[in-house]
Amino acid sequence: KVFRVIQCGRIQPRKGVHYLIRAFTELSLPNSELWFVGDELEYSALRPFIERHRAANIRFLGPVPQAELPAIYSQGSVSVLASLADGFGMVVPQAMACGLPVIVSANVGAAEIVQDGSEGYVVPIRDVESLKQKLLLFYEDRARLDRMGAAAHAKARTLLGWDAYGERLVGYLRSRDRRHAAVTATRHSMMWRRMSGVSVRRERCPQGRRGGLRSRD
Repeated sequence: KVFRVIQCGRIQPRKGVHYLIRAFTELSLPNSELWFVGDELEYSALRPFIERHRAANIRFLGPVPQAELPAIYSQGSVSVLASLADGFGMVVPQAMACGLPVIVSANVGAAEIVQDGSEGYVVPIRDVESLKQKLLLFYEDRARLDRMGAAAHAKARTLLGWDAYGERLVGYLRSRDRRHAAVTATRHSMMWRRMSGVSVRRERCPQGRRGGLRSRD
């Protein structure tokens, strides 16, 4: 049986595509394939890199409608999302629901639903060696692959139904909005102070007092 690695997402550096390609190419596993599902290949900054690493067992399938993704996942062995930065990453629970173990980077929001060593693995960003190690574990140990795939499917059914997924997603968006609001408020405050002719200066104050505002004169 072909050992098939699948990553769904746009073909761009932020998705860590080049790190996954390097890991897969350096492993050079017999009877293996790497599939990318997603758009933007034509305009991707990674096109020169991809052309240099073109191989018969690395395929770019282009964009696929959501309704057709289960058919893609059903042909896979493991799903990877090696993003340098990402939101929740809905493709992760989708792959788990289709019975695939997952390898995700720590900067993917959905990493929080993956118990490392149970439904898959969480790896550091930009870490080709970690990607190689985890892929090789699955390739060499099909019992591990099947066991983690079953665990991923079970979690998707019991803990990642649409209600639970919605709650997690709402929680993530709210926390992001709070961070965004705090940053925006700080920026507006600094802008107002500059417009008012004052600047913030930190200075040492006796008895733990903090420096206040000083005019620019």
